[in-house]
Amino acid sequence: FGMNAIVAPLRDPLVREVVAWFAPRAGSVGVDVGCGAGFDLLPLASAVGPHGRVHALDRSPAMLRLAQALTDAERAAAPLSFVTGDAQHLDLDGARVDWVWSHEALGYPAGDLAGALRAIRPQLNPGGRVLLLGWTAQSLLPGWEPLEARLNATRSQPLAWLTHAPVHRHFLRAPEALRAAGFVDVQARTFARTLLGPLAPAERAALLDLFATCWGDPAGAAHDEDGREYARRCDGRSPDCVLDLPGYCGFFTCTAFAATA
Repeated sequence: FGMNAIVAPLRDPLVREVVAWFAPRAGSVGVDVGCGAGFDLLPLASAVGPHGRVHALDRSPAMLRLAQALTDAERAAAPLSFVTGDAQHLDLDGARVDWVWSHEALGYPAGDLAGALRAIRPQLNPGGRVLLLGWTAQSLLPGWEPLEARLNATRSQPLAWLTHAPVHRHFLRAPEALRAAGFVDVQARTFARTLLGPLAPAERAALLDLFATCWGDPAGAAHDEDGREYARRCDGRSPDCVLDLPGYCGFFTCTAFAATA
């Protein structure tokens, strides 16, 4: 979700809301851990302004090149630097930072979040903060909620990642991991993005891409009754596509956790 340009009409307004809630102060220095193609860098740079700095950190040099191209084209409001690496081996020439931001990277959808946070904590200035953001739920097929529930149970790509992960390592257990790593003042908030028909073309295209991200390509899923109904309701070429309902209403949520070192 965080790396796909097509879903920008869905993602970007929500990310701006989360940045406003986290509120990195003007002039501060932070790191976007697992920045991917860099879609969160612009709102973060806008928040800290020209006297701040945002370090873009990713394991993939290819992703960092995409992030740099995006931010060069959009003229970021704050200085940016691009660093190949990961949060557990963060090397910023000995400098500490004021905040760490992670959108579907650290401990998402599951992982050793407490271990990663223990490695990050010494990199933060006293009173430094961390924010973890991840996709948590959706209701995208109004009128076909039972179908959506079955798709989530049988075809969900995000939920499949959690099948074999210990429950204490799931992303929504992040408050425990934050406290175990020595963070305090743990906060949580869920942000919703609601779509109401008639949809703009960019919103429609974004939701079609989101359907495929959640449940696979509708064109290749019609091998059983649920697959055929999924293709009928979620393939943009179908005359019965749910997105073409004049009263379409759907939503998804992301949950953010913030804490202080």
